[in-house]
Amino acid sequence: MGGQTAFAYYDNDTHLLTYWFMRDMGPLEFAHYLNEPMNVIKDVARPLIQGNCLLEEFKSEKFQEEHDLVWAAVIMEGSIVCYDHQYTVIMKKRKD
Repeated sequence: MGGQTAFAYYDNDTHLLTYWFMRDMGPLEFAHYLNEPMNVIKDVARPLIQGNCLLEEFKSEKFQEEHDLVWAAVIMEGSIVCYDHQYTVIMKKRKD
C-alpha cells in the first residue's frame, strides 16, 4: 500500500485541526484510540505535531496526495472519522 497516515484533533482554541503523521495504518487499527482520553492523545502527539489546517483542507484529496497519505483520521471524544480517496469511515464506541 505505501504512504503514511495523518492524524488530527480539533483544537478549540484555534478552531483548526492539529495534525501529525504516522506509519501507514488501516482504519480498523485506529479503533484502539477510542479507548484513550483526548488529553492522553494530545500529550503523546505533541512532539509529532506537523501543523494546523482547516477540516476541509485536511480531508481533501489534494492534502492527501501532497503528503502521500493512505488515510487521514480526525480523532474526537468518542469517535474517529477516517478519510481516504474513496471512503469516509466513522467509528464510534459501542454502547452496550
